[in-house]
Amino acid sequence: MRSFVLITGASSGIGRALAVEGAKRSYDLILIARRAAMLETLKAECLAIDPKCEVILVAADVTDPNFESILVSSMPAGRNLKIAFANAGIASAGKFEKLTMQEYERVFDVNVTGVVRTARAVLPALEACRGHLAIMGSLSGHVANPLAAPYNISKFAVRGFSETLRAELAHRGVTVSLISPGPVKSEIFSKNNKGELVDNPLPTLKMLSARTAARRMFDGVLRGKREFSVHWQMTSVLLFARTFP
Repeated sequence: MRSFVLITGASSGIGRALAVEGAKRSYDLILIARRAAMLETLKAECLAIDPKCEVILVAADVTDPNFESILVSSMPAGRNLKIAFANAGIASAGKFEKLTMQEYERVFDVNVTGVVRTARAVLPALEACRGHLAIMGSLSGHVANPLAAPYNISKFAVRGFSETLRAELAHRGVTVSLISPGPVKSEIFSKNNKGELVDNPLPTLKMLSARTAARRMFDGVLRGKREFSVHWQMTSVLLFARTFP
């Protein structure tokens, strides 16, 4: 019997690339995002790769208080959930005092509360089949960047949450990985604080393609890595940050 991979934030960027990579690896998929039309397009792409792939689409928002129950009801009973990627995330930029409290709350609700909701929903299924929970962190969860206070706060929190879960769930057979990708071509670098697409503000960075990042993420998670980056430069930065905090 084939196993499932679950992905939040699946409609674009890293989430979309993870879905395509999952189809290439002969997994069935549970794809969650707000934009239903983009999920339908992604489903067609995955089925073109593997016509036997079962693709379950869940048009839902991780900030919805009912998200946990929506997700639980969407997961097929009696099927192995191999990996759950808690991938949904947003960013916000600007001087900390110029950003509104609504912007802080919006980023925290997606990046932290959304991850907690996802983890709560998938835990029973992961525990039943000794699966993997992969949480999308960031270099900003290790080294704070100026002009990104809401994002930094959220990713430091996600890092702490992943370490907590790793300790709590180890004896229950659930592997927890924290992925700090580094610069990857994704909408998160191309949206302003209103969620509108703009020119990429980081053109000088050498960015990985989302598909390359997704392939390395699958490899790292399946090897049971506790924490890793998919960008060699970021791996060096993370090592430096741990050595000289």
